Amino acid sequence: MLKDKKAFIFYFLMTLILVDFGNQIRKISYLNEIQKINNPIFAIEHAHNSGGAFSLFQNHAMLLGYFGIALLIFIAFYIFK
Repeated sequence: MLKDKKAFIFYFLMTLILVDFGNQIRKISYLNEIQKINNPIFAIEHAHNSGGAFSLFQNHAMLLGYFGIALLIFIAFYIFK
């Protein structure tokens, strides 16, 4: 029973990661097409944030990536120990 639960959690997390990755790819592919939207009700303009929330670690995308990978490894070890 415990192995089934761990396998379910593993596959669930992998599915979430793949769906998120696909969503990010889709967003990047539309960036060049939609830069600015103006209409009478609202206006949307593309702004790029190269950091984390509130521009933390701006221009240090690799550091944020390494932190995310380390966090995923920590969570995987915590779940499967």
